[in-house]
Amino acid sequence: MKALRKKRWWILALVLATPILLLTGAHLQGKWALSRLRRDLTARGEKLLVEENEPQAPRRSNGEFRELMFLVSRIKGAEVGILCPPMGRQPEPGKLVPLHWLTNWPTGRARSNATWTVLTTALASSSNLLGEAQLLLKAPLPAAHLDYHLGFNMLLPHLASLKGFAQHLSGAVAESLQAGRLDLAKDQLRDLLAVGDLLKSEPILISQLVRCSIVAIGVQTTWQALQVPGWTDEQLLDLQRTWQAVDMLPEMMAALEMERAIVLESYGSMRRSPAVLTQYLGMGGGPSSSPGNAPGSLGELIDQLTGNAAEVATQHVLLPIWHFSFSYGDEAHYLKSMQFLIESGRTCAKQRSAEPIREAKRRIEEAAAAEGALAHVRHLMSRNFFGALVNSIDKALGAETQKEIVLAAIAVQRYTLRYGHPPGRLEELVPQWADRLPHDYWAGNALSYAANSNAAPRLYSVGPDGRDAGGNPTNDATVKNPALFTGRDMVWPVAVTETELPAALKALGCNTNDMR
Repeated sequence: MKALRKKRWWILALVLATPILLLTGAHLQGKWALSRLRRDLTARGEKLLVEENEPQAPRRSNGEFRELMFLVSRIKGAEVGILCPPMGRQPEPGKLVPLHWLTNWPTGRARSNATWTVLTTALASSSNLLGEAQLLLKAPLPAAHLDYHLGFNMLLPHLASLKGFAQHLSGAVAESLQAGRLDLAKDQLRDLLAVGDLLKSEPILISQLVRCSIVAIGVQTTWQALQVPGWTDEQLLDLQRTWQAVDMLPEMMAALEMERAIVLESYGSMRRSPAVLTQYLGMGGGPSSSPGNAPGSLGELIDQLTGNAAEVATQHVLLPIWHFSFSYGDEAHYLKSMQFLIESGRTCAKQRSAEPIREAKRRIEEAAAAEGALAHVRHLMSRNFFGALVNSIDKALGAETQKEIVLAAIAVQRYTLRYGHPPGRLEELVPQWADRLPHDYWAGNALSYAANSNAAPRLYSVGPDGRDAGGNPTNDATVKNPALFTGRDMVWPVAVTETELPAALKALGCNTNDMR
């Protein structure tokens, strides 16, 4: 009997010790794997520290940048951004309404439609401030001084202000075009793109995404500009050179490298402070009840008890286990995943093709689908951090392709201005009207183009799926928010015809009783 009890104690001790040994083994294995991976990547020249990824330009005083932001904050009061005409809103897929057809348009805020008089008055109220801001844009400005060690706690109030300033400049371009001041409109378009260049040296994802948004504003504004007659070849060449200077993919890759360094630093912060870990998981608030249960009901009580139990279990069981046993392995998994993503993006930039990132995303999705429930716990934070970055390279590829479409459209217009008709093939543009064939990053080759003797030529990219739909601008069912270039192909829009105009104005919400 005594031997049996002793055996039971040994079995119990073994049962209790096994999880501890397994968790300790996971801790050591993860720590060794992370150390080895960091050492190997550093030897290959990868920059894994925040300070290594900071901009290398000398940190000049950013007094001019602060002055610009002060001017921008005062310009914001004119609310030109919300008074802008619908530059890129499509009444139907692949078609836009040129500005010269508009006399009024909805603003989204005001009860009555805006008019050119309203827009001109708003611009006049801020014209002096706008002039001062544009003068600052013409000189090389130092970037905002950011403390990248703050990571996700970094304050970035300038991003929304700069995007609003770009919208203001878009409204100024529209007003200049309507008044026939093409030289001024060209200069304002250049300044609009220069606003995005202020963020070029900020190696952080959100800054580069705002740059992509500013490029999109510039694209639709340029489309409207090209619908206005009277451009000279010299003016169009100047506009073409402005767009040629836009570069998105290298800066996005630099941002991903900085994001990687910030997250690696965040892992250290999470190991030092459970509160930081809880903050990153978004668990600061208490549990919420299901919307279907009335306050004070039994259902709400059960929801609260269940929610409290789940939170207690997560806080006092799951997180401590992750913290001790899995955090190093989780960090190694994140680092390995990010290296794969970054290398795929570099290959995209080298090949000027989206195929490497498409293949990378397929492999990432397959690996995620193959993971079991335990892997979800082991990779708790890397899944959160990495999941938000997978599609970031797509944003840069989309912006690069939009730039190429604009360059092609300008070159086609210059050719048409010279010969009275558009080219039959894009190859006819090289080398006089374009240095090289306009490129489709989604396809990895030249943009698609089809001349039409009875209408405007069809210029398009095959879009993110890489499949040529023949220049089809319609959206499929998966597109939740249809917009310019969200169709099956990314099609350079054509202007609505005069017979299509009444229906188009109605679709845009214009007051057709007050139209010329």
